[in-house]
Order: sequence, then C-alpha cells, then structure tokens
Amino acid sequence: RSGLNLCTSGSATSCEECLLIHPKCAWCSKEEFGSTKSITSRCDFLQNLIANGCAGAIENPSSSISVVQNVPLSSKGSGQTHLDVTQITPQKVALNLRPGDQTSFRVQVRQVEDYPVDLYYLMDLSLSMNDDLDNIRNLGTKLAEEMRKLTSNFRLGFGSFVDKNISPFSYTAPRYQNNPCIGYKLFPSCVPSFGFRHLLSLTDKVDRFNEEVQKQKVSRNRDAPEGGFDAILQAAVCKEKIGWRKEASHLLVFTTDDVPHIALDGKLGGLVQPHDGQCHLNEANEYSASSQLDYPSLALLGEKLAENNIHLIFAVTKSHYVLYKNFTALIPGTTVEILHKDSKNIIELIVKAYNSIRSKVELTVWDSPEDIGLTFTATCQDGLSYPGLRKCGDLKIGDTVSLPFNLSPGEAVSASVQPLTTLNEWSWAIKYSFAYLPLLSSHHAMSIKPRRVILLELALGGIDQPKVSCEERGNTGILSTAPLAKWS
Repeated sequence: RSGLNLCTSGSATSCEECLLIHPKCAWCSKEEFGSTKSITSRCDFLQNLIANGCAGAIENPSSSISVVQNVPLSSKGSGQTHLDVTQITPQKVALNLRPGDQTSFRVQVRQVEDYPVDLYYLMDLSLSMNDDLDNIRNLGTKLAEEMRKLTSNFRLGFGSFVDKNISPFSYTAPRYQNNPCIGYKLFPSCVPSFGFRHLLSLTDKVDRFNEEVQKQKVSRNRDAPEGGFDAILQAAVCKEKIGWRKEASHLLVFTTDDVPHIALDGKLGGLVQPHDGQCHLNEANEYSASSQLDYPSLALLGEKLAENNIHLIFAVTKSHYVLYKNFTALIPGTTVEILHKDSKNIIELIVKAYNSIRSKVELTVWDSPEDIGLTFTATCQDGLSYPGLRKCGDLKIGDTVSLPFNLSPGEAVSASVQPLTTLNEWSWAIKYSFAYLPLLSSHHAMSIKPRRVILLELALGGIDQPKVSCEERGNTGILSTAPLAKWS
C-alpha cells in the first residue's frame, strides 16, 4: 500500500486499540512480533501481517450477516391464521458488526389484501349529538356493507360517553340526578350523565350494533368540553371486554362535536390522582374510576393506543377540526376527518380514513442508540429509489415497498436497556436485540473491548414485549432492548 498506513500509524499497543482504529486493521497475537527494526507494529493490514510471518496468529474479526427467518410475503389476509400472514420480509436477520464497519440489507413490506378489521365506534352522547344519534340507528348494516368491500372479515363494536358525573362537569344537584335536562325547554328529558359505557363487544352480527344504538338516549353535561379521552383510554386498554382480536387491524372511531377535557382538568373537580392507564370497567361495563382519576394526558393516550395496536380516527365537526388535527401530531398513528353536524357522512368518512391509512408506509426511528448509524433508501411502487427517504405514499393494496438499511456501529462499550414501545397495528416494527461480545483471543487469555452483534426481528405491529435478560454464555452477555424503528 502506498501512502499513510492507518493501522501502523495508529500506535496501537493492544489488540483492543488496533481493532478500533479501522475495520481493515488486524492484530498479530505473537508477542515477539513487531520488535524488529523492519517490523515495528503488531497492528497492520491483514495481508501485511501474513506477508511478515504472522499467519495463523492473527486477530481480525469480521462483520457478517445472515437471514434467520425469511417467510415469503402473503397476498391475502383473511382465510389464513394470523401466523400465516406475512407482510414484511425477512422476519429475522442476525448481524455481527465490528465497530467502525458497516453492512446493509433490504426489507420488503406489503399490505395484504383482505386483512381482518375490528372497528369500535365510540360516540359522544351529550345533548348536542341527538340528531347524530338519530342518523346512525341503522349504521351497522350500512357500514358493514361498505367495509366488506375492503375485507371479508369485519367486526363492529359500540360504546358511548358524556363526561364525569361530578361538579363542575355535570349537573349534580339532587333535582338533576335522574334527569339533567329538567327545566331545559328545548329538550326537557334525558338520561343521567355518565363517563363511559361499553355497550357492544366487537361482533360480526351487525344487527346487534343497530339494536344497541336504537336503545341509546342522549344526556347533558354542564360545560362544553366532553370526557371522550376517558372513553378512548378505556376502549384501548380493556381489550378483553372490547374484544380486540390479535390477528386483525384495529380501528377506533371517535365521534364528537366538541373539545375534550385533558389531563389536569380533573383538578377543577378535586381529582388530583393522575390516570393510571388501567382498565376500570365494572360488571355493568361502565367506567368505574370516572370520579376518582383525572383525565388522561395525550402522551398516555398515545402510549396505550400504540401498546394495544389501535389506530384512532377522530371524526369531528368542522369547527373543531384544527384542534384535533393538532392532536394527531402528538398522538402517533392518529387521523382526523370532518364529521357533518348530523353524522350523515360517517360511512364515507370511515372508508376514506381507512383507505388513507392503508395507502401510506413510513419508517420512523425510535430511541436509536447514539453509537448506531442508520441510513435508508426507499424504493416505492414506481420502482424508483429515493436516498434518505423513509416513506412511500399512494400505495394500493398488494403494492410492495422495498427499503435498504445501512447500519454503522460506533465504539460500543456497554449496552443500554430501553423500555419497549409497542407499535400500533398499522405500524411496521423492527425489534433490535443487542449483544456485546468480547473478542477473545484464541491464542492467549486477553479480552478487548466488545464488538456489537445485532439481531433484528421484523414484524407487523403487536410485538410481544421482550424480557430484558442477561444470559451467561461463557464471556458473552446478551441484552435485549427496545424497538428502534417502525413502519406506519
């Protein structure tokens, strides 16, 4: 080699220092090597060490990549078990990366045709929504007809909300307990206020939806904001009672004509305990902690929706569209659509939102370690490559998106265990397990700084939370961490 020799000029005095200079540097484990005038360093390029007589005693770990699991992409979703549906490939890749080295691999993503859908309809039943209630009494049948054009496996559920039945959010004087509308000339009779009621678990019997809606009556709260965020959280975390299927896409449609109460508003009613993010439905399927816990925060909503693989659709009146649009920037995986004042466009709205969600794929990096560099190049359905781009739009069901990854580890010294963030059903998740493996010399008992070994597991949404563990495998410590990237 002509010019400066990076390896010999680094003045490495140990195998550790040598291997961290450059991925092409190698170390001669013979202690007497490098002590002559002609050979001054035990750290050099591989071919130089061999030429100088160190063959058979060279430390030169190399990066490697192997596909552990690579099930072909599926074309259809329904009619197969969840385990049979493959929407991202490869599913598992093992990478051994030497610090300073880099490698790449390609991931392909496809949204399959006819994937099962669970849709939970969450409705504001405050007084101003009375005309909307009249217009959705046969919604189940009509909505099922439209959704079955998109999937043959569709289920529908129903819940309602008003607000916390405490002052100053509701009318609490004794005369209002059974009829908060008493004395209100425009609407003299309504049912008592309530926080959230789960009325119908997800079912393919859409007539049941119509029956439940037809039983409902509106209520009246005192202030303008509603308690809908309480309802969203319960619908997300009470997954057994709601009936969310693990093998389906989850849609939560939230309809309202007003703004929501948010965290800290509960202090106005003396509620100082923050929401705990847990399910609090009693035997009657009513929210039992409505008068004990504050309203949930946007961050808590986003966390629980993601954990339970739920995509939230805000269906709100035009006057509140901007507010809820801003919420979507703070709650990942959420969309907003304008609801007519009488809810007559609700079916069109839901189908539009569903198609919009299915037409986009985007990669977002989550909590990437500082010593791992990631670069991407999206290859969208037009076949063109877009360096640095992480998303593709205007996709049709069955289109395949390709995304080459380039990974570059830095000087990894110790693993940092991150809390797992599970991703919603519309997300494409990449789960990384990191291992720091000591580079043990095969010629003498000397260990150097660990190198980075990465195991990537790629899956569509709903990732089971991995247990953080440390297994003893000789001198090897295995640490599991959080997912760092998602498709949404």
